[in-house]
Amino acid sequence: YDDGQQTRCFTYIEDTVRGSILAATVGRAEGQVFNIGSSRETPILELARLVKGLVGSPSEIVHVPYVEAYGADFEETRRRVPDVRKAERELGLRAEIPLEEGLRRTIDWFRDER
Repeated sequence: YDDGQQTRCFTYIEDTVRGSILAATVGRAEGQVFNIGSSRETPILELARLVKGLVGSPSEIVHVPYVEAYGADFEETRRRVPDVRKAERELGLRAEIPLEEGLRRTIDWFRDER
């Protein structure tokens, strides 16, 4: 919806699980709170184009007005980026699987499950 320029950060499940295991097993992490994820921002329009290309879809990307999608009372955060510096510093954690590779793996999994 909207112009597609709102950004999000996406993390492949293997990186998330690895981070959760580190947070649960590294002694100095006990009682701490960590943002586990990637700090690579991706505009939603770029994500839509990427998925469309990876699945070979001929469909058109349609921009739906914000109010039409969620109503007048919904407030959107245009930019969401986790601060992952603490997880990097304390756990040595960095997201390793790039968005494109994570999407390929996910799409392949769904295709194999058909």
